[in-house]
Amino acid sequence: HVAKSQPIVVRPLSFRDRRHTIPRQNRHNRSMRRLLAILGLLLWPSAAAAQLALPPELCLPVTAAEQRLWEDLADGQLNEHCILEAALIAEGAEAGQISECLQRVNDCLASWKATGALEGTPRERAERLFDLMHGDLLAGGYRQDASDLVEAIQHGCFNCVSATLLWQHLASEVEVPVVARQLPGHMQSVLNLGEARIIVETTCPRWFALIDDAGRPQAARAAVRAADRR
Repeated sequence: HVAKSQPIVVRPLSFRDRRHTIPRQNRHNRSMRRLLAILGLLLWPSAAAAQLALPPELCLPVTAAEQRLWEDLADGQLNEHCILEAALIAEGAEAGQISECLQRVNDCLASWKATGALEGTPRERAERLFDLMHGDLLAGGYRQDASDLVEAIQHGCFNCVSATLLWQHLASEVEVPVVARQLPGHMQSVLNLGEARIIVETTCPRWFALIDDAGRPQAARAAVRAADRR
């Protein structure tokens, strides 16, 4: 179900083989953790997620939380973890950080729902959810290196990785139909409205104000109208 420009090649993984684990500790391994979080998001909920493995030279013993996550992914689905919790575990967040981030996001969702802001059609819910995400959670602005979800949720700084991960989670919580899309050096989301597919650039806080009903940038719509008048 994932739109992507290039295939992701995976190989079988035994979830009891603790050699094939999530890397930790040094800077390079922390970046690999975030890569794993991205791949997990892009592959979920396909069965391919259960086949992801890393080279043995990058692997270290997993934590209990990581082991539970891998076991949860064994059937290719997240049954015991939400997208956000899974991504936080995969990128190596501490238990306290995971708890704080989940609580903050859940509090925001509860507040938004209580005001009735997330009612309406899927397109209307998506627009309001997107605006609320950037207004209440991602208010720190874009930063190219801000792929850390903890940093994004606690301080509001984001890039295409952290913003898309958070958006995918929020959308799943309020039944907004989206899929993640991987491009070379970039991530975005796609809003699925039946026959219509609308690209969502999660790093642009005003995105929905800049596109028309078909998902085209307003400038493109103006150009089409100008061409029609000729």
